[in-house]
Amino acid sequence: QVIIVAALLLLAAMLHGRAAHDIALHGAEPDFLLVTLACGGTLIGGARATILGFWAGLLTAALIPATFGSYLASRTVAGAFAGWLQGRVIRDSVIVPPLAAFSTTLLAELIYALMAPTHNLAVWAAARGGEIIYNTLLALPVYWLMRWLRIGRLAAAVSAAPISATMRLREPKAFTAWRSTRSQA
Repeated sequence: QVIIVAALLLLAAMLHGRAAHDIALHGAEPDFLLVTLACGGTLIGGARATILGFWAGLLTAALIPATFGSYLASRTVAGAFAGWLQGRVIRDSVIVPPLAAFSTTLLAELIYALMAPTHNLAVWAAARGGEIIYNTLLALPVYWLMRWLRIGRLAAAVSAAPISATMRLREPKAFTAWRSTRSQA
């Protein structure tokens, strides 16, 4: 699942490089990488989402190499945040993807702004506000694509299983036979 989301992030980077400028409105353009990271991180969760954030930071920095470290750090933290959301929201609710994209984009851009401050705050705020709106609107199609690709399903099934059922799956046959003979005695 992580590899699929990493590949989707790579596709998002290519799409960003080709189409983001073409659909910009008043200087605001979508960040396809952040939308994909927000949706994928929320579905996958944990440290894997942080790794995906690092990958998204590398891809963003490759597209815009001016402030490499700022992109890398902001996207890594955004991935960790999206992964943190997994255990705190109902993932299949229709309001979760837009809220995840909104909050992840806002966090990533605020961290980026703190690390690489701009001189014209009004222009930056207008562009980031438009980016947040774009990302929020794009979240549902990206999220549904990931659910169609079964991202997050296996992890949900394993985490929802009772501990005893999970342990039984991992027990060697010899131990199971020994345990059954012990309980009969």
